[in-house]
Amino acid sequence: MARFTQSFALLLLVLGTFVNSQNTNGQITDIPTDPPQTPAPAPPKPTNKPTEAPTEAPTAAPTDPPTEPPTEAPTPAPTPAPAPMNDYFYNITENNVTCVMIDGDFSFMISVALDANNTKEGKVVIPKHGAAVTGTCNGTDGSQSITLTWGKSNSAALEFTMAKSMWNISSFTADLVLDGGDFTNTSLAGKKMSLVVDIDFSPSEVAVNHSYHCFSKLDSDVDATIDGKKYDQKIVADMDGMQIQAFNMIANEPDFVDATHCTADETSDIVPIAVGCALAGLVVIVLIAYLVGRRRRSAAYQSV
Repeated sequence: MARFTQSFALLLLVLGTFVNSQNTNGQITDIPTDPPQTPAPAPPKPTNKPTEAPTEAPTAAPTDPPTEPPTEAPTPAPTPAPAPMNDYFYNITENNVTCVMIDGDFSFMISVALDANNTKEGKVVIPKHGAAVTGTCNGTDGSQSITLTWGKSNSAALEFTMAKSMWNISSFTADLVLDGGDFTNTSLAGKKMSLVVDIDFSPSEVAVNHSYHCFSKLDSDVDATIDGKKYDQKIVADMDGMQIQAFNMIANEPDFVDATHCTADETSDIVPIAVGCALAGLVVIVLIAYLVGRRRRSAAYQSV
């Protein structure tokens, strides 16, 4: 046992000597067991500026996004002004000649039977603007015509046809659709009526290059049919301030030519002329009476 102890001690001594010799020569070093330490960051360098407390930036009031100035549209080239319409509202023009014109207020007064003993009147007015216009300056039979259509699908129409004798109005017809207005809840509501106006214009003929003008209101009887059957109630065509022209041969004349006035206008002129003459005569009589009375008073003063 003592020998074993000595041998073990000798072995420890040899191992220690070997270890010391290796450390001395720098060939074998102990392997560190601790993990490598990360170097701490360097402290910030001191500055001379005082540290300002952080302040909140003021919240800007909401503003509308900037609007770009409007871009001016290019100015269109000036367009020529339309020809003045004057006083007429429908015409037919061919080859720079306005051969047919019509103006005035046209309407139809239609009596409607409500029951066996009562009737009412309904009125259909021809539009002064907006109707479609067709017609011709050179009809196959030498006539001229103008037709106005309006309403739903242009179902209503008014037509004048002029024959060239000098020239006269040979026919005056109309097709009316009785919808709405005065005809609501009547037996005529929604029906189509065909009219033939009994022409009694005077004078009956007008010279070429002249128009027919009537300031007076004219009334004419009308024959009417509905669904091919004669309408037995009274119908009157009203024409107020009417002016019609046909067979004008003057080129580039946009207005009515010289007018031939209706007989009704000539008759109506008699009344104001008669009134004017009566007033003038009354003034003359008063003046004469004044002069005579003054002379008599002068003679009386002289005798005294």
